[in-house]
Amino acid sequence: MIKKFLIMPKEEIFYRFKEEFKDGIYKKNYFYLQGRYIDVLFNAHVDTVKRDNQFNITQYGDFIYNRKGILGADDRAGIWIAYNLAKSGASILLTDYEETTKAGVNAFCRDFDDVNHKIFIGLDRRGFKEFVNYGYAAEEINGVFKKLGYKEKIGSYSDVLKLTERYSRLNVNLSVGFYNEHTKDEYLSLSSMHFTLNKCLKLLSYQIPDIKINDYLDFPFADDFPDFTEEDLFKYRQYLLNEEEYENYFRNADKKNK
Repeated sequence: MIKKFLIMPKEEIFYRFKEEFKDGIYKKNYFYLQGRYIDVLFNAHVDTVKRDNQFNITQYGDFIYNRKGILGADDRAGIWIAYNLAKSGASILLTDYEETTKAGVNAFCRDFDDVNHKIFIGLDRRGFKEFVNYGYAAEEINGVFKKLGYKEKIGSYSDVLKLTERYSRLNVNLSVGFYNEHTKDEYLSLSSMHFTLNKCLKLLSYQIPDIKINDYLDFPFADDFPDFTEEDLFKYRQYLLNEEEYENYFRNADKKNK
């Protein structure tokens, strides 16, 4: 099934979800399904950076890659996980243009004044057993994912960040098994992808802490800004370091301290 999602045009993905999950809401740039389990909203994006339709999908043991360029597992691995979660009653949001204009998530945020979900979980992270939450963090939430076997990292952007800023609920973005995304060397680890699917299925029965970010807000370097107001914190969010800048910051700091 994952191979089909890798080569399928995004319009066909939307059509498949719309036909299979009749209770879902399909608009031009997103598909939203409120399932039996509403505490968690899982998000993945249908667009990829691949600009041609050239595929020669090859599997070598646990790994899948494309002999003809970019694989597109960012984020079709997330789409595959979302599909299987939806079949189990999960709530999902598929968005378009995550890689460029963010038109899908922006349209959803305009159409819905509020949602009933307690947390937004992105299925759009490289690697294995990692999670990020883009500057908004609560240990009550992070602890859940650490117990599931994930390690906290630093990330730059995924559409769940926009959902957090719009609806004042925390987010987490999980590794789904792709590596070297946006390059011809991209590949997908099937076992890593299945790992996150299985952990997300477990989450459906969890009691998710009900935390709003206007009640609890944490971000990197908070202790350096003791006089920041809540409005200041939200403005600061726009200037968080991306992953490369963050790593370089601490690498340089370590050199200075040696």
